[in-house]
Amino acid sequence: MNFDWRENGFAVLPSLRPATGNESLFRAWGGDPKRKWGNSNLSGVCFSLDEAKSRRHAELLYSVMEYQNPVRYLTRFAVKQGTPIWFGRVHPGDPRALLGGVSGN
Repeated sequence: MNFDWRENGFAVLPSLRPATGNESLFRAWGGDPKRKWGNSNLSGVCFSLDEAKSRRHAELLYSVMEYQNPVRYLTRFAVKQGTPIWFGRVHPGDPRALLGGVSGN
């Protein structure tokens, strides 16, 4: 698998591990209900084992506001045992995104 971890938002090389089936993943997302599941063509780096407690906390965990994600909702997902999950630290992105003045690619 040709996985560009930098392009997928990781700060360092992540490790690939199968889910145990006991994990819950969280996704912070915007207002359009069609975006709840994210982009199925991407690896799913918009999901996290960490549950955000506020919009600011979501940005600190996931670095998504610079990509026009208004972080209005947080959804919990159960993970099926054996599902491959990339574990790693998220790149912090542009801190100006918290102020709404920056948009990513």
